[in-house]
Amino acid sequence: MRFLIQSVQSASVLIEKEAKYEEINRGILIYVAISNADLDDYQSKIAKFVSKITKTRCLKWDDDEISQSLEDIKGEILLISNFTLYGNNKKWAKMSFTDSAPFGEANKIYDLLLEELKKTWFVVKSWIFGAMMDIKSQNIWPLNYVWDL
Repeated sequence: MRFLIQSVQSASVLIEKEAKYEEINRGILIYVAISNADLDDYQSKIAKFVSKITKTRCLKWDDDEISQSLEDIKGEILLISNFTLYGNNKKWAKMSFTDSAPFGEANKIYDLLLEELKKTWFVVKSWIFGAMMDIKSQNIWPLNYVWDL
């Protein structure tokens, strides 16, 4: 699994076709990609991610240091699936996404991740898996982290 984590003042996702809108304030926007390699060991990876994400000191809010966690600021989470995080362009002309898990399996793993996050954290929002969407975020600094599990 690959996670792109962004520190945000606010973030929102709009799916016009479904008339669905979600937003968070002060927290983290998480893009997650599921790879073919995750199909066998996803449960342990989900458990590891969920246990770390709210406690890791990777945010900056009130001081000059990157020293606060999501738990410290009582932040919110917006989770978005993004298969393109496993894209590669080794052939230069066209992006390949062959490392990304198939839609059905990835959707199942994403739903389990979302379920576990909701058990652990008080505000977790998401979107419809595989839908076309518009995402907006107001980032705090360029605090972006890539976690590979």
